[in-house]
Amino acid sequence: MIGVERLKEIELFRDLTTDELEAMSQICEVKTYEAGSVIFKEGDEGKEIYVVDEGMVNCMIHPTPEQPIVVCTRTRNSLIGWAAMVPPCRYTATAKAEEKTRVFAIDADQLRKLCDAYPHICDKVMQRIVTIERLRQTELFNGLTTDEVELASLACETRVEFVELEGEERLKADLVFIAIGTKPNTELAQNAGLDIGEQKGISVDEYMRTSDPDILAAGDCAEKYSFFTRKPIGLRLASIAAREGKIAAANILVPKWRNEGTLGVFATVIGDLAVGVCGLTEDQARKEGFSVIIGESTGVDRHPATMPGAREVEVKLVFDRKSGKMLGGSVCCAVAAGEMANLMAAAIVSGMRIEELAILPMGTHPALTASPFSTHITEAACQVLSKAGAI
Repeated sequence: MIGVERLKEIELFRDLTTDELEAMSQICEVKTYEAGSVIFKEGDEGKEIYVVDEGMVNCMIHPTPEQPIVVCTRTRNSLIGWAAMVPPCRYTATAKAEEKTRVFAIDADQLRKLCDAYPHICDKVMQRIVTIERLRQTELFNGLTTDEVELASLACETRVEFVELEGEERLKADLVFIAIGTKPNTELAQNAGLDIGEQKGISVDEYMRTSDPDILAAGDCAEKYSFFTRKPIGLRLASIAAREGKIAAANILVPKWRNEGTLGVFATVIGDLAVGVCGLTEDQARKEGFSVIIGESTGVDRHPATMPGAREVEVKLVFDRKSGKMLGGSVCCAVAAGEMANLMAAAIVSGMRIEELAILPMGTHPALTASPFSTHITEAACQVLSKAGAI
């Protein structure tokens, strides 16, 4: 049995009352494992959860039987084996003592019974499990010590009130999104000796072949190269991954399909506000050395404008002044923004010039589209031609 005072030191049980801690101590058992001993195996039925008291435990997965990958290392007061409490109650990794290690083993069935007797225990303990373990898997907190992660978890339990800027100005907020980017998981590729690119993805050629031509890579783990400049870029989207997967699949036996470069096409909706973006923005195009010319169009997405559900739509197109080819575009605010961004992508990859877009065949319907005399994309292209003195 573990003493109440010792349990109080463990972040998992921080919110429990003395009576609840007394009950918890009754189902805790001290177990010791020598260096190299397996505490539990990936895929086994989860019968206990563990808290490390002393020593060090490596948690690893096995993509192949011969090549285990260590996904995390746990030390004093860290929780392992929490999957025993979550259906289907099977361990998702193998836990192995890196050195002589002592743990507190908690019987999962007994813990569930204890939760029935003390409902607050279940609420508090499971909430701590979810918060702490979720933070550990987040790139922002990767590499932090157990104490640091637990400290961060305390902040996650409070409501955000403001964001403080460098000049100490405070912006009131109810919700804050932190965009920290992504990092490809290429450990398996590195262990296989494959080349890694500038953006930390697996280096691939236009056929999705890695530095070993018998191995192909696609998706978020693979390096991306700009459609416009062939420079490495950090775009990672499901749509890009699906496209690369098709190319890689077609090239398994013989190289046939080429990846001409990655083109970013984005769309999102918040409430009834939808936006779509494709290719380079005006600022990005200028930074890449293009001489740009801009076309814009604003109008409703139905005709006449009095049609039910009509929304004003704004379109901006970016062209290369020298070649006349389209470099990018954006659209706001109707739900058709996503498909309009896809239409822009088709225009870019096919190398359409300004005048070709200006007379692009477009189907229309009063309840579905803008007027045939003023479809947004063709109107924006016409504006560019007007600026250039071509019409």
